Amino acid sequence: FGGAVVSPVSLAVGILDAYAGGRPAAVPIQVSALVHRALDAMPGVDVPEHPTTESSRVYLRAQVRRDAVALLRELDIDPTRPTVFVNPDTSNDSTFLGEDVLVEVVARMTALPSAGGVLLGRGFTYRGVEDRILEALDGEQRRAVRLVPEEFPLDAFCGVVDCCDVVISGDTGPMHLAVAEKVARRDAHGFVNRTAVVNVFKATDPRIYGYGPPPEFAAGGQRVAPVPIEARPDCKNLVCSVQRLIASCPADRCQETLDAADIARAATDALSSADGRRDAS
Repeated sequence: FGGAVVSPVSLAVGILDAYAGGRPAAVPIQVSALVHRALDAMPGVDVPEHPTTESSRVYLRAQVRRDAVALLRELDIDPTRPTVFVNPDTSNDSTFLGEDVLVEVVARMTALPSAGGVLLGRGFTYRGVEDRILEALDGEQRRAVRLVPEEFPLDAFCGVVDCCDVVISGDTGPMHLAVAEKVARRDAHGFVNRTAVVNVFKATDPRIYGYGPPPEFAAGGQRVAPVPIEARPDCKNLVCSVQRLIASCPADRCQETLDAADIARAATDALSSADGRRDAS
């Protein structure tokens, strides 16, 4: 790439950045990040600094959070104590964390004395994954876990997330909802937005699709910094984030290097400060 290519490339990146910065939607932000990551790998290309974009927002009725508190109480989870929500489902094998990893993560969460409750989501792409996770736990661990209702619409999901202190999720739509700022249209104090989201990436790249400390990552809309966790096999590169749409990895090296202990450690660290966040909110 010579100087003649740099100007139009920079212009194109600038347009994407302006669109992403002005409209806090996941797709333009991800496209802009993808372009930056690709150009960063090219020698001799002057890439503009990736801007800090606005956070995504979800507008909800204030009643949604009150309904979520009531739901947690029905599930015998004390909403005044730190709560962990594990979302086991994603849309495809490139982002699914694997049942062995999920079982270990859930088991480790149930062992935390600081956790007031462990909430487990249900599978829609990977149907029945929640039952298989529960079956793999021992009796004491199983008794510490509560399943979300079978009928669990997205607004209810957002309300429950806002009541939880930590959410663990792979790269999927609900993960983006978890990170987004929850806004009540008619109640400025309807949502607290202090959920630490541990966003876990297998084949995909968290610098494109994920959230964490800026400027390397998108910041998200929570008052607590999201925590990105990434599988890092030697063979992983930028192409993996794009190729997953049309092909699968025959070796599945990302699964081999995904460490449940790292995920649990990140969640434990976030949970350790949950009481302090509650006092401040």
